[in-house]
Parts: sequence; C-alpha cells; structure tokens
Amino acid sequence: MPHKFDPSISSADYLAIARKRHIAGRSNIFPELKWMMDNAAFDFGVQPRHVDLLLDPLGWSELVGQQKRQARVFLDARVNQSGNAEIGWARGEKGILYEEDFVRPYLHAAQSPNEGPGRGIGEVMWIDGYRTLVDNVICRRCPAATALLFGFAARLKELTGLIHGGVNLVGSVMMDFSYQGGHVTSVDLIPTVSSDRLQELIEEGREQRRPRLQAAIRALEAQHPSVVKEWDGPIKPR
Repeated sequence: MPHKFDPSISSADYLAIARKRHIAGRSNIFPELKWMMDNAAFDFGVQPRHVDLLLDPLGWSELVGQQKRQARVFLDARVNQSGNAEIGWARGEKGILYEEDFVRPYLHAAQSPNEGPGRGIGEVMWIDGYRTLVDNVICRRCPAATALLFGFAARLKELTGLIHGGVNLVGSVMMDFSYQGGHVTSVDLIPTVSSDRLQELIEEGREQRRPRLQAAIRALEAQHPSVVKEWDGPIKPR
C-alpha cells in the first residue's frame, strides 16, 4: 500500500488492504474500530437514502424548475464533541445553504440532526470514530487504520463526484494529509474551493439570509415593540 493517499485507488480497494493487514496480524488497530473490519456491509458511513433524497428533484423548489437549473449545494463538514465527523449540506458551520432551492418540509427535515430513525437526512456521510481513527494512524502508525483512513478519503471523493452529477455542487470538503518520513502526521477536512471563493460563498449566504432576518425582526417588533426598541445593535455591558 502507498505510504501517501493515492486518489486513483478506490475506497473498496483501501478497505480490502485494511482487512488483509488486519487478518495477517500486522495491525494494532484500536479495539473500538475493529467493527469496520468485520462488518460486510461497511461503506464508510455513506447514507445512500439521504443521497437519493438530495438528488431527487421532488425535493427542489419551484424556483429551481422555473429557472431550469439544478439545486445548489455546498457539502460541509463538522466534527462533534465525541469525535465523529458529519458530512452534510443543510447544517454546515460556514452557513452556505441555498434555502430557496428546496421545498420547506424537506429543508426543515434536513436541518434536523435526527429525523425519524437513524441519522438526519441532511447528512450524506457519517464518519464514526473519526478522531479515534486519526489518532490510531498518527500516534500508533497502524497500517490497517491508515488504509481505513485513506479509504474514507477515497469514499468522500467518490461521493462528491456522485453528488456533483446530480446537483450544482458549488463546493465540498476533502481530506488533506500531511506526511513526514513516510507517515501521516495530520489530516484535516478542508474545502475544495479557494479561500477567496469560500469567502464569497459565505458572504453570498449572509446576503441571502438578510431579508429573512429583517422580516423576522419586523414581525417581532409588531408583536413586542418595547422589546425590539431596547435592542439596538450589539448588547452593551451595563
């Protein structure tokens, strides 16, 4: 197996490498990660039903149909306090969300972390034990864990390509690796767009939300005028 991530190797091949090294006894993978080796249906946390829902035009707004285009999507990533990583389009920390491109019921359900059984439908990939896996690779230099981590990177790349074929994917995230002496020293989930373009997308998102925020303030003012009158810009210390 290459010491560095090779984007030409598929996620399935990386998983086969990881399992081969694990079975051969040349692995010091953390016990809590072994289930990835034993689960025959393991697919790196991809949520196929959620991907199908995102690509289905039935969830897109009338505006998208009228303009004869595809819904716009930015795939973002967040790592929670438990060390699990979520790849999704509706709850990104960068605030790049084209709300007007989706019907309200679907959008609201996608923004919920849990909608019915299982994961929230705005999530297309869930990396269970992400930080643990990264620690296993960097601190213990485990060959099986390294192959698994490279497999996650390959699967994310494959998933991004699939989604790109069905929506207007304005940006996504990828795993970026650093190396020293043939070993992984760090890995980050970074945007696939330039920093300038990313800032443009963030600013565009803020401008799109501004009318809705102003409407919400006007509605609040109509209901509670005294409260809104006291609120005039940033809260100042008394």
